[in-house]
Amino acid sequence: MKNIMISLIGRGRKPDGGKGYIKTRYSFDNGEYISDETAFFGSALYRYLVGRGYNIDKWIVFGTNTSTWSEIIEAINSVQQEKLEEMYYKVLAEEENGITDTTLKQWERDISKFLHVNLVAVDPLDYKAYINELLNIITIGDEYKIFFDMTHAFRHMSTVLSFSLMYLKYLRDIKSIEVYYGALDMTKDVVKPVLKIDFINELFSLSTSFDLYKNSGYFPEILRDLGISNRENTYFKLELNRNPRNELKEITKELEKIEGSDNYKRETAFCIKNQLSRLYELKYLDERMVERARFFFDKKQYLKALVLLYEALIILAGRIYQIPDKQNYEKREEIRRRIKEEIRGIRDRKFIKTERVGEVFNLLEYTRNAAVHGSDPQGTQEYLEQRSYFESLFNEALDIYHEIDNSIS
Repeated sequence: MKNIMISLIGRGRKPDGGKGYIKTRYSFDNGEYISDETAFFGSALYRYLVGRGYNIDKWIVFGTNTSTWSEIIEAINSVQQEKLEEMYYKVLAEEENGITDTTLKQWERDISKFLHVNLVAVDPLDYKAYINELLNIITIGDEYKIFFDMTHAFRHMSTVLSFSLMYLKYLRDIKSIEVYYGALDMTKDVVKPVLKIDFINELFSLSTSFDLYKNSGYFPEILRDLGISNRENTYFKLELNRNPRNELKEITKELEKIEGSDNYKRETAFCIKNQLSRLYELKYLDERMVERARFFFDKKQYLKALVLLYEALIILAGRIYQIPDKQNYEKREEIRRRIKEEIRGIRDRKFIKTERVGEVFNLLEYTRNAAVHGSDPQGTQEYLEQRSYFESLFNEALDIYHEIDNSIS
């Protein structure tokens, strides 16, 4: 795994009105580690991480052309600093009015002899620059741990960079993000506290896993983030139309315990509990299939919704014909044959209450077959190519299911 440190660097202001950050010492790990005096928190964090055994594969520093780029020299020792003295004073002289790209790149090359650094000067109003640079530097093919120092520079820059990292996590294999802030103004003490803001990482993990659940129905990741582990097989059974009723009950009981915790977990747990408890409360397989069909329909997963609703109608007809829902292929075909006979008027109508029910069932079946097999739409092309037609068909079939189900309850 590669360790990437990301910092922001700004201009800073000394009490006498001069340029540069006030020198101070920082306290890490509740005072277990105190940094040397430094004007740039990024250098203190870099030394701290290296001292904790992390090999920083890349240190990316974002700033503007007037940032105090010279202060990055504090991340290296005094012997190494002496070797960079001439270039240091050149950078120091230029940065007041704006360092040139050429000088900044040379400064980057010189410091890179001692640590792996990328110095990135951006226009502070170019909000796309951060994610574009990150995508160029952090490449596909490796796993990454990110250490994000959000201390310096314009406040909006750290905000934009934070959201850029959230997006980056979808595009690169980022295993974790640690966020640090050097709280210079939090106390009047000589040594300033360092905030390791782990809660940001927790919120990000919760938001991404809950988003996954809300859009796909996949719940093991959000349950894990809520403290409920090892539920992948429960989801697997549910996806394959098994009935893990006891497992779902266990999950909802655990979610009820979470409902008594902090608000940010309570509402998420409440939402998931309501949806999962609905599934184990339903008695019949076709009812559970319809519940899932509606769920996926709302999430625009139309193929899943279509297949589940069609199969639910078949199994509902089996209940009417008193054919058990644990059907083999022959029993299922018998149900279909009897439905077709009812549609053609050959058999007394138990399932087909009106002519329209037969028409809708046929349309649903033809649409389902064409969608699943990629076959000739057989007159149902508009239902496969125009969403409004498909949604109307689905909703009418759903209404028919409920009408028939209520009549036999």
